Amino acid sequence: MDALLALAAGGQLDAARLGQGIAELTGLHRLKLQRIAAALREVVQAGAYATVWAVLSAALPPLLRGTAPHGLSALLSLAAECAQRSGTHEGIPEIDEPAARPGSSQLVKQARRIKSATAAGRRSGAG
Repeated sequence: MDALLALAAGGQLDAARLGQGIAELTGLHRLKLQRIAAALREVVQAGAYATVWAVLSAALPPLLRGTAPHGLSALLSLAAECAQRSGTHEGIPEIDEPAARPGSSQLVKQARRIKSATAAGRRSGAG
């Protein structure tokens, strides 16, 4: 995570590519999302909310398609926190479907938090 912070600080982190890699490796059962969430939480603790949001906003669209992989709720929870703290206005269209589901599962709750946070960012003009 130190390397991720150093790359981000130097403007050399390709957050979209990292997020896509996380999604791809998760689909191949090479990564566990709970471990990724724990590692990215360390980056968040350093205050890099926007960096982690950039990574997760790229990882989540493919992860939200089809059957939810184990640990997705943990990643969504972290993404919701980052979206709220960073004030992003960049939504994730794929979040609309789980956010609209009835019920109160963790996945649904976190999807709603993300949708609400990104909508709030758009209303306030944050970015």
